[in-house]
Amino acid sequence: MDNEDRIELVEEIIPEIVHNRCFCDPGSREFIELDSVSIDKVSEGSSEVNDKKCELLRGKIVIKFSSEPKTFFVIIKLLSQQATEDDEDYKYFANEEMFYNKMTLEYKLDIYPKLYVADMGRYGRPIIVIEDLQAVSGYRRVHSKLDEDHLRMCLKAIARFHGRGLRLKCDKFNTFREFYAKLLHTNNISDYSLHVNLTNKVAQYLDEHPNVDRRILKLFKEFKQEAANKDTEFLTICNGSVDLNNLLFRYENSKPMDVKIINWGSMRYSSPVIDWQIITSSQIGENLSNIDIQRLLDDYLTVLIEEYPGIVDNVK
Repeated sequence: MDNEDRIELVEEIIPEIVHNRCFCDPGSREFIELDSVSIDKVSEGSSEVNDKKCELLRGKIVIKFSSEPKTFFVIIKLLSQQATEDDEDYKYFANEEMFYNKMTLEYKLDIYPKLYVADMGRYGRPIIVIEDLQAVSGYRRVHSKLDEDHLRMCLKAIARFHGRGLRLKCDKFNTFREFYAKLLHTNNISDYSLHVNLTNKVAQYLDEHPNVDRRILKLFKEFKQEAANKDTEFLTICNGSVDLNNLLFRYENSKPMDVKIINWGSMRYSSPVIDWQIITSSQIGENLSNIDIQRLLDDYLTVLIEEYPGIVDNVK
């Protein structure tokens, strides 16, 4: 399907999505009417979205709420028409559809874009429509290795996601189990050797520094347990692909103020350490010092405990 066909298809789908009140606030009973739709392709190398698993379009949708127009800027993801249930792309898309439709209702975080619709078949093609963060709020990607401010912000966001999941695992285990049981495995780590090297380096640091918080040491030991196919209290749902392509930052006076993780199709039930791969995309990643490790571990653990204080109850 070429770009013109995709645009035409989406222009046909949008009125039905609007009719289903996907752009309305929960509980809203306002009269709504579609005013206009403008759809265009997302350019190659776009700064706000980079998702090779999907066909991407950008949209400007104007809807009248009780005759008052409101404009929505959106990114539209379409699953490739040739994808089958066994294809990597289908699994990726199905994971992301579950994340937006079900998991976000339990996690209730602000580290991902706003969803308008995610559906695997109701509209003829699997489709996900999310807020265009670049158009609405000026978020943008970083095209070079992250400095310390960016990296620490990312790790704190990751820790919030991990901590919220671990708390859900404890408080509502059946709900959490339903999520991870439905995850479809994808080949999500582009360079697994880099991740292993990073993990080994942090583990070596922990072994050589017996005064380090033992909670951190236990967290890293769980990575080895996962490799042996043993479930542990620390395994949780991870993004699985935290890299520069999946991060958008908002700035004030050239300083990063917020980060969003934009693609969720590579999720896996894993040790939280798997998402530390973002360190390899940072300026300190190649020459990680003991001081860097200690500071990053402290940041991560502090936020993790804020989200789920009970995580440390049984750690000796």
